[in-house]
Amino acid sequence: MADGAQAYPKGFRKTVLVRHPSGWRGPSLRASSSRTSRDSIEGTCNDNEAREGAAGLELQEGGMAGLRTRVSSSLRSSLALKFFTIAILAGSTLPAAHSSLFNLKSMVEAITGKNAILSFVGYGCYCGLGGRGLPMDEVDWCCHAHDCCYQKLFDQGCHTYVDHYEYSIENKTTIVCRDRNQTDCDRQTCECDKSVALCFQRQRYNEKHRNYLNIYCQGTTPNCSIYEPPKKDTCSPPSSPPPALP
Repeated sequence: MADGAQAYPKGFRKTVLVRHPSGWRGPSLRASSSRTSRDSIEGTCNDNEAREGAAGLELQEGGMAGLRTRVSSSLRSSLALKFFTIAILAGSTLPAAHSSLFNLKSMVEAITGKNAILSFVGYGCYCGLGGRGLPMDEVDWCCHAHDCCYQKLFDQGCHTYVDHYEYSIENKTTIVCRDRNQTDCDRQTCECDKSVALCFQRQRYNEKHRNYLNIYCQGTTPNCSIYEPPKKDTCSPPSSPPPALP
């Protein structure tokens, strides 16, 4: 063997190394690397497509879930209106003497013996804020009449939820709106609240109608004009003949 010659085992094939940006590699490694890269890229693309398909499915499912959530939220929105009263009555830090809502709460509880918020807010189709459809029972009709009473005062410029009035209860059965109420709004608001409290006292309470979703209320909404006294017909003859002239 010549000097400087290197001895290789029998059958050994000399590998020619080529310069690669990432280092020295042989031809077989380069070819293998290319195939591996293509396989890796194809696998990555397939994985991406699979992930995108799954993401699209999740997006659709999420969209349906979001739609169901929005529908559910819209169904609950009407109930939220009624429970807005609870937030005022139970969560407000104002003293009772500064809001007629507290007067109404105290008046109803003194006359009926029931918790005004738990028993009547959200009862039927009209007890609470807002209302629609035909009242479900006599208690619900009490609330409808009270809504109309308040609406009439709103139209007159009264602030029935915040105006304060004075009243007293005698023998737990009689409500007296005090003469010390200085404005017509105060006096009329007291009369509205007095009427609904006494109406609650007279009617039978139905537990099935408590916390009722008024989105299920059906029928024609009664007009508030049913509570107005009938108008006199000026063209009709008097009920009794006029006195004879002397």
